[in-house]
Amino acid sequence: MDMSVVASTFDNQPAYDAYSGTLLFTGQVAPYAGGLRDSVASWRQAISAQAITKPARGVITLGSEKFLTGRVVQDFFQGSIVRENLVLHPCDGLYLQGSAAAMVTSTLLAELTPFYSNAVWRKTDKDEAESSEFYNLCDLYLSVTEAAPVRDNMILSAAGILYRIRSVEAREGGFTAAVCSELGAHAILAATYTPNGVYSPALDALVACTPISTTVIIERVQSNYRFSTADAAAYEPSDRVVTVAVAAVTLPKASDTLTVGGVGYRVISVQKDEPGTCWELHCRRV
Repeated sequence: MDMSVVASTFDNQPAYDAYSGTLLFTGQVAPYAGGLRDSVASWRQAISAQAITKPARGVITLGSEKFLTGRVVQDFFQGSIVRENLVLHPCDGLYLQGSAAAMVTSTLLAELTPFYSNAVWRKTDKDEAESSEFYNLCDLYLSVTEAAPVRDNMILSAAGILYRIRSVEAREGGFTAAVCSELGAHAILAATYTPNGVYSPALDALVACTPISTTVIIERVQSNYRFSTADAAAYEPSDRVVTVAVAAVTLPKASDTLTVGGVGYRVISVQKDEPGTCWELHCRRV
C-alpha cells in the first residue's frame, strides 16, 4: 500500500495563489486550534497535501479567505515523504510599505506594490511625556517571500492607518513580523509650510516668502525620536515630529512655521531621516 496515496485520498480543498488566482494544489485544511503560536497570536492552522506548491508571494486563497503561508513541515513513513503541511496565518487586507517620502508623495505612493498582511496587537505603550494616554504597538505579519520590511519605513493599511516600523523579527512559523508603532488614521495630512522672510538689502526689510502647500506625516515624539546632537532643543508636552519630503521643502530652518490640521506650529530643530529623502522637523505649537 502506498501511504502517500492513502494520505491524499481526501485532498479536495483547492488552494489558489491569492495574487494571480492560479490553482496551486488541493489539500486538507486542519481544524482550527486555539493555542498560542509564535507567542503572539491565538491562531494555529495549516493545510496539508501530498505535495505543496508554494505561491510566489507567499499568500493563498482558501474559499473566500486569504492566508499568509509559512514553513512547510513534512511527514515521513519508512524513510519516504508521504505528506507536506503548510503553516498558515490569516490576512486582514492589503497594505503598502515604503519610505516616509513615498507616503507623502502621491506619485511615489502610486508606484508601491500592495501586499497582504495581518496587523496583530502586541502591547500598549504609555505616552509618558505629554498625555499619559496609551497607544498601540503592533506586529504586522508578512510572508518571508515578500520584500523584507525596513526599519523606520512606513506601512499603510487600506483603511488609511499608518504604522512606523521599529524593528523586524523572524518568527518560528516561517513568517516575518514588522514591529510597528501605530500612528493612526490621521497621521498623513495636508500642510502649509511658511519659510521665514528673506532679508532684502535694497528694502532693508524682510520680504515674505510664498507658503508651500504639501503633505506631511505628523506623529508623537516617542514614535520617531532619534538623538542627533547634544545641544538639541529639549522636548515639551504636545511637541510633534513632522516629516516632509526634501523635494517639497528644500531647506527648512528653525523658526519657520507650518499649519497642520488647522493647528499652527513653529520649527524648533531640523534633521534628515536616514534615507535622506525627508526632513524630520521637531515642531512646537504656537
